[in-house]
Amino acid sequence: MLAVDMMDVPARSLAIVPRMKILDASIRVKFPASEWSEAVVVDEVGKAVGKVDLNRETLSGACGYGEILPLNNKIGAYENAQKLVAYFENSKCDLVYVLDEKDMLQGAVTKHNKGLAFLSRIDELIPSPDIFDAILDAIIIIDSSATIIFANHAYSKLTGVSVGKIIGKKMYDVEPTSRCLGVLKGDSPLVNKRILIESVWIEVVASITPVYNDGEKVAVVSVFRNLDETIRLSMELKRMENVAKYLQNELEMKNKLPKAFDSIVGKNSNFLEVQALASQVAPTNTTVLIRGDNGVGKELVAQAIHKTSRRKDRPLIRVNCAAIPETLLESELFGYEEGAFTGAQKGGKLGKFELADSGTLFLDEVGDMSIAMQAKLLRVLQEKEIQKIGGDHTMRVDVRVISATNKDLEAMIKAGKFREDLYYRLNVMPITLPSLRERRDDIPLLVDYFNNHYGKEHNKEDIVISGEVMEIFLRYQWPGNIRELQNIIEHAVILCNDGLITERHLPSHLRKRIPLEETGTSWPGTLSEKVAALEKKVIIDALRVSGDNKTKAIETLGISRRSFYNKLKKYKIGSL
Repeated sequence: MLAVDMMDVPARSLAIVPRMKILDASIRVKFPASEWSEAVVVDEVGKAVGKVDLNRETLSGACGYGEILPLNNKIGAYENAQKLVAYFENSKCDLVYVLDEKDMLQGAVTKHNKGLAFLSRIDELIPSPDIFDAILDAIIIIDSSATIIFANHAYSKLTGVSVGKIIGKKMYDVEPTSRCLGVLKGDSPLVNKRILIESVWIEVVASITPVYNDGEKVAVVSVFRNLDETIRLSMELKRMENVAKYLQNELEMKNKLPKAFDSIVGKNSNFLEVQALASQVAPTNTTVLIRGDNGVGKELVAQAIHKTSRRKDRPLIRVNCAAIPETLLESELFGYEEGAFTGAQKGGKLGKFELADSGTLFLDEVGDMSIAMQAKLLRVLQEKEIQKIGGDHTMRVDVRVISATNKDLEAMIKAGKFREDLYYRLNVMPITLPSLRERRDDIPLLVDYFNNHYGKEHNKEDIVISGEVMEIFLRYQWPGNIRELQNIIEHAVILCNDGLITERHLPSHLRKRIPLEETGTSWPGTLSEKVAALEKKVIIDALRVSGDNKTKAIETLGISRRSFYNKLKKYKIGSL
């Protein structure tokens, strides 16, 4: 137990003398028959600064006495109470003052405290009783005569009963219905049982166990915790388990994306979450709206969703709503009957909805569709049937619609340029793709992918990207996103004839380096990836400075020839 739990004199009943000039008469009026010969001196905020002798007659000094004496007979409120025994055994003091960590007076323990005798006795049963005060669970111990011989600070905190008031008392008097009395008499021990402490009317979860010495029952230990706290911790544990399960599912989803998503390059965490969402919605028939800037790969995601769906064996039909003139878009979508208009082909024409029957229709740039066409599209989505131009009957179609746009549809709705009812039909499952500048850690992967692709296409499979070019790529803002990066890599591969893509192979707008301070961006990835990228760049620069003389480059780098050639192989650095 702690010293604060043993207090039998509250602070307010001690002879506290304010540190100011007062009259001796006022002190004697305040403490006319004090049993203590001294009083604690405190400052304006209640901090103990010393003590004075109440029996002295001389009046002088700041507090009305000739001298403020040191407060030696004191103990920290949260020190182990066993120290009190030593205080009273080794000195002639009548009481020990209890101070908190800020030296604020809490109260005192007198030498007449009946619990002091049990502080020594508890050592016979518990080798290190101070350990129990570091435990959050409440602990109370009774001996073979049902006398309470120990309780820790958590007990006092939970019940609101000072330990000093119950030490030495019989459990029959303190808590007549206590289950530890039953265990003392021979009942079976309790393990995590819900019980009620009737004296304070608190429900707890308790474990009660007997203690034996040479086969004789010498004590009973009761350990318990507030039921409300136990329930709260149980709920928190359950919540954390659910969070862990959710994160595990997310991780498995990222690591086990359907094969159709293999063609989508990227390891950025936000981008992987988008792919996981797309793969989750893919097997359903839900309408999907893919949003993002031009060139972020909306069509690739639409294809992956279709290939993972139950419609994967049926066609995926793509319509670019921005590329088809308004006058032709209706016939493209719904088709027309023979003779529907001048120039209509013989036998009529099947529309994209009809071609996509039982499959998927991808409406790219849907935000560029006119209000009139939006109304017709809405009807198809609602009724699931189409009517060809020039036709007099409707036709049922089973089509899953995936749409995409780079427009701010919400702003268009406010401006009256996009139908709100169509928006809600298309936006059942929104998927927003991040721009390339938001996933810079994917740039090296994409560069390597496109370099290999166009290297094979143009019979230049051993081309290497120089460190300076990769640095430019990492700092560039990429307004055209992945499509722009793809085009630049193809442009560089076509122009490169010496196996190393350098700054001179890039389009003119990229040849001027972009200062690092503009973006605050550096090499992405882990420390080992950063070191490898830098090492590769240093080797390439050494080769360039030496005119591709490997011996000179080795001397410049200060490494062995074997190590040099191993690094050339590791980083796939060809001849300059």
